[in-house]
Amino acid sequence: MKRLFLICIVFLMSAGVHGTWIPLTPGAADGTAPAIHNTAISGSDTTFNVTVSGMNVMETRNEQGVFQKLVLPGSGIMTDTGAPQVPAIRTNVIVPRDGAVSLQVSVNRTVTLDNYSVWPAQPSYKRSEAEPPFQINPRVYESDALYPGSWGRISQDAVMRDFRFVTVELNPIRANPLTGELVAATDLTVQVVTDGSDWGPYEIYPVFDLLYRNNLMNYHLLETGVRSDAEPMLIICHDAFMADMAPFVEWKTKRGIDVTMVSSTETGTTSGAIQTYIQNVWATWNPQPVYIILVGDAPQLNPLYGIGSCASDSMFTLLEGGDLVPDVFISRMSAGNVSELSPQLDKIMTYETNPVPGEWLNKFAGLASSEGSGPSDEEYSQGV
Repeated sequence: MKRLFLICIVFLMSAGVHGTWIPLTPGAADGTAPAIHNTAISGSDTTFNVTVSGMNVMETRNEQGVFQKLVLPGSGIMTDTGAPQVPAIRTNVIVPRDGAVSLQVSVNRTVTLDNYSVWPAQPSYKRSEAEPPFQINPRVYESDALYPGSWGRISQDAVMRDFRFVTVELNPIRANPLTGELVAATDLTVQVVTDGSDWGPYEIYPVFDLLYRNNLMNYHLLETGVRSDAEPMLIICHDAFMADMAPFVEWKTKRGIDVTMVSSTETGTTSGAIQTYIQNVWATWNPQPVYIILVGDAPQLNPLYGIGSCASDSMFTLLEGGDLVPDVFISRMSAGNVSELSPQLDKIMTYETNPVPGEWLNKFAGLASSEGSGPSDEEYSQGV
């Protein structure tokens, strides 16, 4: 074990908003993100290596004293309120749909650093709420033990339409709050062990290919084929807009999409009725829908409600696995009357038939509020 004695860290103005770069491997360039490499599938198991080159350290002060916030570029954090807010690396790994899953983490190299008082994670809160008081867990901070208690765990077991996956959460930097010691694993070997054999379909729709490549780290090793048949689309339209939507349906059909439009008379307008209709479509259509479009505002087509009692159409897309991972794409043309619907249809048609060229076509905007537990908003945005 290599030990780095950091008796005092001087934070310079030039360090900027990302803090001071602390290399954990010789010659590591400022801002080098952790890397995942050597991914391989053997039987039903997936193995990969993780290297951590360095971290950013930001000093913060309050009435409780001086603390350090630790950041791994491009990674998330642990959010257990009052416990050390150490970095977390999260990656999604496809596993067979059948069988149990376990995680094995081997640490090949560590670096030890001294004199750190790691900032405790604070509770999340809404912008409309007062900031809660500072919290620190004395049970954790007075314990002579590394936090977290292990180098990694499986934090989620979910299904994303075609594939079951687990979220591997790694903690390459662990803190002993009592002694001020950090132990950083700079080289790890990770093995996701399963006893199943059903990896999922042999072919998927093209629209999901890029999504899986960006979000499921071993997807490319499965060599899954791409379907060539028309992608099914379900449009649930309020009765008042059926005639106005006809040209849109015609255009989507011309583009090669298999469109089915139904009226709110058929589906119902309550959130429960719409959810039941979508679930029945999911259970009976072959192939299952790829896209769902709702046409109408609430209460014309009532939404479901998600985290924090917020209206959320994405709740309609939770069709596999009993998790919070969407299984279809959904959107809503939110309009109370034809004059509100027509501009939306015009914009969609312009975008799809004659878009204004520019860099904006390669960008998107992500809006978020309090993050809560789990992956950070930045991690989600990077995934998108």
